[in-house]
Amino acid sequence: MANYVLLRTLVGGALLLELVLILPFAQRMLGRAWDPGSPLRGRGSTAAVVSLWVAACLGLVFDVATLASALVAWAMCRYFFVHVRFRSLLRGAGAVGFVPYMVAGHLVLWELAFRVGAPPAVVSALTWWFCIDFGLMLCCAATSKLTMGYLAGHGVELALVNPFWGRWWRLLRRLPANHQLFHLQNLGAGGVQLLAGVLVIIPATRPVGAVLWMGMFAYILATLRLGALPVISMLIPVALLPELGLGGPPPVALWSAPAWAMELAAAVVWAWVALHLATKAVQYLNFYANQALPQPLQRAFDAVGGALPVFIWRVFTADVASFYLRVEVVSPEGRTLEPLRFRHVGESVALSVLFGALKYSPDQRQDFEPRLLRYTRALQLPPGHTVRFVYLRLVKEESRFVERQVGHVHVDLASEAVEVTRTDPVLDFDTPVAPGVVRPCRALGSYLPER
Repeated sequence: MANYVLLRTLVGGALLLELVLILPFAQRMLGRAWDPGSPLRGRGSTAAVVSLWVAACLGLVFDVATLASALVAWAMCRYFFVHVRFRSLLRGAGAVGFVPYMVAGHLVLWELAFRVGAPPAVVSALTWWFCIDFGLMLCCAATSKLTMGYLAGHGVELALVNPFWGRWWRLLRRLPANHQLFHLQNLGAGGVQLLAGVLVIIPATRPVGAVLWMGMFAYILATLRLGALPVISMLIPVALLPELGLGGPPPVALWSAPAWAMELAAAVVWAWVALHLATKAVQYLNFYANQALPQPLQRAFDAVGGALPVFIWRVFTADVASFYLRVEVVSPEGRTLEPLRFRHVGESVALSVLFGALKYSPDQRQDFEPRLLRYTRALQLPPGHTVRFVYLRLVKEESRFVERQVGHVHVDLASEAVEVTRTDPVLDFDTPVAPGVVRPCRALGSYLPER
């Protein structure tokens, strides 16, 4: 792969940047405050794990024990962003956590390939897998946008004017909600992303797809608040550009593997690609056609999708971007303190997913309330204080953006009481933004409709 060493160095630096951004909140977001089963029980264990993670990133940057560094970085991402995603309030931080996991996995495979002097068949298989993996990610996210509201004018403009996600939300709220700029951005967000994904997969057009990919995330970096994700995503396509002559020579082979092992390795990579594609196809069948396979096959593909994992990328669709939470801490004297300001994207992801339960499962509060109590405890408030989570919906009225308070959820930790109150006469927590295919599914990780 061209520019591999440059890719490894840049990605190592971007992963380090992500760690620096999460460092002030690591004990809460990665520890037991948000994940009851986390091995990070206190400051000591948190410091040890984060230090190891930082050392791995530095190893990738400075070409020190790069195979071990890639393995450690991948293992950390796998555990905190994938393995515990359904248990932790962080929920893997969405794409912010999953893209680093993906690229760290590819670094491990390439480091192994270089160390054993892999033949062209293995190199070709790994290159194809790299391009299919990320190309399919782009195509899948684009398809979700185009089928879930973007073509109807319900798309990225909601994220841009949302304090949870937009960098310039105050400025952009001054524009009419039907401004042509927003329409062009919706078309570009879906169309350019889909085109880039297709071009990345086709060998002859990979450099062009890489440039589109980089430009797209440069724009996202300037407009949306997503931590280090745009930076990492801008750097990954470097591998698909023509040889730049930067970064130094590729790693030298340290071991020699027999020919049969290399043939087996190439076959395993292609089998992995086929399994990934088949699982994605089944998920699309489940989600868009509401069709299930025979039970044994369906259970098998659901298990594969959860383990690899494989899922339908859904980033900034209107149902996610159309609301945000204002967190108010109420003192015993009855006055509302200054609203808490959450600047890390992990906080926005956690609250969006947590309150998404009121949108998709309004009658099933057995999971929502314990998780909300856990989140509130992690705020570490003085005794006697309660918290009000104000649910604010962004709607378009008379060509302008209007913020409407749908309701609020009051949490009293002393009595462990959770009180949900609706305050808007028209909107409810589960009122859809626009007609579309977004709907409740049967279970976490499943794309079949509710029974």
